[in-house]
Amino acid sequence: MTPVPAACRVAAVQMVSGADVAANLAQAEPLIAQAAADGARIVLLPENFGFMGLHGRDKLAVREPEGEGPQQTFLVQAARRHGIFVIGGSVPLACPDPDRIKQSLLVYGPDGTPVARYDKIHLFRFTQGDEHYDETRTISAGEVPRTFEMPCGRIGLSICYDVRFPELYRALGDVVLIVVPAAFTVPTGAAHWETLLRARAIENQCYVLAAAQGGTHPGGRRTWGHSMLVDPWGEIVASRAEGPGVVGGDIDPERLADVRRRLPALEHRTLLR
Repeated sequence: MTPVPAACRVAAVQMVSGADVAANLAQAEPLIAQAAADGARIVLLPENFGFMGLHGRDKLAVREPEGEGPQQTFLVQAARRHGIFVIGGSVPLACPDPDRIKQSLLVYGPDGTPVARYDKIHLFRFTQGDEHYDETRTISAGEVPRTFEMPCGRIGLSICYDVRFPELYRALGDVVLIVVPAAFTVPTGAAHWETLLRARAIENQCYVLAAAQGGTHPGGRRTWGHSMLVDPWGEIVASRAEGPGVVGGDIDPERLADVRRRLPALEHRTLLR
């Protein structure tokens, strides 16, 4: 097992983003500051934190080259200003296909240096009533699972719809924390969100930190919210139902070790190691 030498406080920022990038970043900054003031060493922003348009193609107008642009600059400056790890849940990055973007999770260290990038692998498609979504039309799927190392252990990266695919998390190896930035719809969130997050925590015997969009957005779209931190036993440490705010808690090495000692399920795997 990966050793967990010290506790680490983490926080998820919940937002209700719209189509104005500057306004969204202004909404995020005091929430990051609040989380940092509460002692968080890792702060996770939701999917689409910087831009949430009315239509899927709207994001093409605000795509950024890797390493440039207002959303990436904001993340760099926030990490450096507060001396923390900041995880941007997704930034629309340019890719070779002019009609699509990469939905990219970006991690920055306390000095503002890029630490990791994960491109969303599983793309959402859903139809119910008047709601129709098909991310394949505007997003080019990623292909490679990603993690990064912290003093508290390995952190696994994912985005929203990925949470429905447990094989992705097995491919990450032994992790102490999985992050899930998201913008779940209300129908799918009410039915499955909490169940999926708790299942990923239980089966991987690790913490899961989920930062969500949560509320009614400009244009009328609604997202489920319920950002939360789940512990390795599947218990919810903290949560927030709706509206902008911060959810925080500790990655407790003693709790993680106790769960794995009492029920060494990861050691009992036979089909995939």
